[in-house]
Amino acid sequence: MTTASDSPDNTDDSDAVGSGTARSSRIGRPGAALEVEGVSKHFPKLDFPVLDNISFSVPEGGFTTLIGPSGCGKTTLLRIVGGLTPATRGDIKVGGAPSIGPSRDKTMVFQHFNLFPWRTALANVVYGLELDGVPETERLERAEHFIEMVGLTGFADHYPAELSGGMQQRVGIARALAVEPKLLLMDEPFGALDALTREYLQTELQKICAQANVSVLFVTHSIDEAIFLSDHVIVMGTKPGRITAEFDVDLPRPRWTYDVRTEPQYGELRSYLWSELEKELTGAGGKLIGMSE
Repeated sequence: MTTASDSPDNTDDSDAVGSGTARSSRIGRPGAALEVEGVSKHFPKLDFPVLDNISFSVPEGGFTTLIGPSGCGKTTLLRIVGGLTPATRGDIKVGGAPSIGPSRDKTMVFQHFNLFPWRTALANVVYGLELDGVPETERLERAEHFIEMVGLTGFADHYPAELSGGMQQRVGIARALAVEPKLLLMDEPFGALDALTREYLQTELQKICAQANVSVLFVTHSIDEAIFLSDHVIVMGTKPGRITAEFDVDLPRPRWTYDVRTEPQYGELRSYLWSELEKELTGAGGKLIGMSE
């Protein structure tokens, strides 16, 4: 594992813990879908930076997760990458090219479904393609393809109010994938769902990403979700928001073919990740800081 205290400049590789291999921030690696270089964010009313000198990369086809306590800047960082919030300083590159504002190379899936209630599932999925000026025949074919990919065949003509929460989120994922981005940004997309639906969609998301061959930057508060989904996990701390540790998750894929949680390495990874988070969650005197945002 690599921690901020062990490797201040994020250049050392450390020993492996279980199947999680220590890995530096991976800047400048060939085939990077996303490169975040020295990103900081300051708000005028705060006396500390929300984000301080954040650097990491996501390889093509990789799944990287940001996890940390409330207030560490995970969502702010995701919004900066998505071009929805400007950074105070630093650079964002997608596919090796500078990427400042919103672009078709990157799409976001939010915790709240953000579907147009007056549009059917199909009409919601084609929305981004309409904005891009894709011809009607092509956009319908692409939308139908991704509706099938997320398992909503037969529900294309249903309105959001006629779909369950999990189905609505799958519409949101299909809409994001339909524009064929290089990078999919996901801000706690399953946070508003019940536990059973959340676990089901975690498995479905792995299948979808494998089929779509898309790179993912994912935000969560869940240790189990982070380990189950990710190739690489980045732990963030607060005041200022910064990277405190990161590690690879080398559990074999596809992970829906076996019970990952019974693997000894899974328990070791979970224990390590909790120990890193606990350092940030406990303040002076061991007082626990709340996790909810």
